Amino acid sequence: MGGLVSTAGAYKILDKHGDSREHFVLVLGSSGSGKSTLIKNMKLSNNGYSLPELLEFRQLIFKNVVESAQALILRARQLGFDYASKENYFLADDILSYVPEGELDPDIVEAIKKIWADRAIARTLRDPWGVVPFVDSAR
Repeated sequence: MGGLVSTAGAYKILDKHGDSREHFVLVLGSSGSGKSTLIKNMKLSNNGYSLPELLEFRQLIFKNVVESAQALILRARQLGFDYASKENYFLADDILSYVPEGELDPDIVEAIKKIWADRAIARTLRDPWGVVPFVDSAR
């Protein structure tokens, strides 16, 4: 049985008279039900994000891209799928050993693009037993 979790935030909302009031919002739901997404969308539709917040999200996105590529590569190996070229085996090893810090290395970006286009990754994504443990926000 899934547990009930919550996400909360305070938001200024304009009422029908144009007055701005701050309201506290509590959203309840099971894990993965979209609570954080709802809160983020509320923030986007009100004041938006500050530059430091945007830069923080950028780093999170970079990390999620690398971790998702690594998860796909590992699962393709577990399933025994072969890459289309020898180069892609080396690229997969480079991606697996990469630890994202700051901006993404352009060589890793290119490696991820090439691996993504490889038949082994396509088969991994189509395989009914090919469950890949993606980070929630990377799906």
